[in-house]
Amino acid sequence: MYAELKVGDGDRRVKGSVADLAWDYGVTTATVHNTYNNIRHGKTVFRKPRIYDDCVMDSLENHLALIEIVVDSKGRLSKRRMAAKFALRTGNSVSCDTLIRHLKSLKGTVTRRRYCPQLNDVHKMQRYVFGSKYMDCRWKYWVDVDEKWFYVVRVKGFVWVLPGYMDIDKVKQIPVQSKRYITKVMFLVAVARPVYDSDGVCIFDGKVGCWRVADTIQYKRGYNGKRKRYKAGEWYTKDVTLGANKYVEMLTTLLLPRLLEIKRTVWDLQADGAEYNVRIQHDGAPGHRAEGIEALLERAFDAVNGMFVRQPPKSPECNMLDMAVFNAMAHYCARCDYRTKAQLCAAVEAAWRQLPLKTLNMQWACKSICMRHFVVFLGGLAPKLATHVGLSKARNAGGLEGLAKRVDYVCSGQYNFVTRE
Repeated sequence: MYAELKVGDGDRRVKGSVADLAWDYGVTTATVHNTYNNIRHGKTVFRKPRIYDDCVMDSLENHLALIEIVVDSKGRLSKRRMAAKFALRTGNSVSCDTLIRHLKSLKGTVTRRRYCPQLNDVHKMQRYVFGSKYMDCRWKYWVDVDEKWFYVVRVKGFVWVLPGYMDIDKVKQIPVQSKRYITKVMFLVAVARPVYDSDGVCIFDGKVGCWRVADTIQYKRGYNGKRKRYKAGEWYTKDVTLGANKYVEMLTTLLLPRLLEIKRTVWDLQADGAEYNVRIQHDGAPGHRAEGIEALLERAFDAVNGMFVRQPPKSPECNMLDMAVFNAMAHYCARCDYRTKAQLCAAVEAAWRQLPLKTLNMQWACKSICMRHFVVFLGGLAPKLATHVGLSKARNAGGLEGLAKRVDYVCSGQYNFVTRE
């Protein structure tokens, strides 16, 4: 390469000769420059020039070596690490882009890793029993209850930065009191299935309630500081842990009056005089499964014929809130950062008010399909939740009324998610 390079006066390379030589050898111009400088100064070239031609990957040995590297690392390696391992195993120094291009030709994609519950035989049996019991349930007079933490700022993630138009320091750095203990607020949320009348008009949107888990307490002593001042006897809101006592208090004082109102104005008209039980589903959190809690709550909810149903452990897909509602609300709150809890609470309440009716409608059909997955896969994890059951097509054709009819058809058990008919 050094002998073929055209050099002019003062050992200066002739314009265009570097590019021609790089084209002939299938390397970059930077490789030509580095090789020329190393030989000129008496340095030994230890590594081979990096080959960017795809002809190297045409070899079956290199093709299998790349596949083994990706499979052995379970896909958890960067493209630079991939190129380094490939050069160490095959002796060919191939660029990262060439390897990525070859993986794309094999239909390789980059996907996001997600957590999945680790199930044992007892968990699978409980999921199977729960799915077989409620496989054909239409989720009428059914309420899902759960709690959720909402954070003031979202630390992880990427942002777009436009130099000259944005303050880069304010965008990249988020002011917080502590990076380990981010300010957060807990909300207790309850949802039910939306109800439509005979004319297709929505008479109940499915939003039962969204309440902050906090207590109103009086200051015992006054304080006169630079940033905070209050007098003795003033009331303030303090976030508390949702233990058994607080859970019973919130359900009896907040959820029960709301269910009485819904029962009187919506569900009694829908039942048309028939008797029915209101099932309230919750998870197995320590505050929910304390000794005697469910019996105490059922006695308190006798006015609405309430029955408490505990979902199987490690099964968030059983709950409407974990499946869709909390994600939609958290996505709305993550649009901007907040400095105080009051701003965060206002954002959570706005997200609750703007929660689309389409989301609440569609997810009840997904819940029915989840129950059938529990039965078909014997309580194990399904490969993928079949949410494509014609709901979007029904909504585009008939609006929310058509969507409600399609959801009722899927929940009735007539839909076969295997044949999609």
